[in-house]
Amino acid sequence: MMVEEAEFPLEEIKHYCQIATALKKTMEVQEEIGNLYLDIEKGIVSINDKVGRRI
Repeated sequence: MMVEEAEFPLEEIKHYCQIATALKKTMEVQEEIGNLYLDIEKGIVSINDKVGRRI
């Protein structure tokens, strides 16, 4: 049994590359937001420890 090779037009390949790039950038931004959130959360905890209330 022989598998037929698929041929993709150049525009379709470019489109898939754009999708992959957008997904990669989205994941990078999500990671940055997650790190910032953790830093902010740590700051709130340390303020709570020092002041005894949430600011």
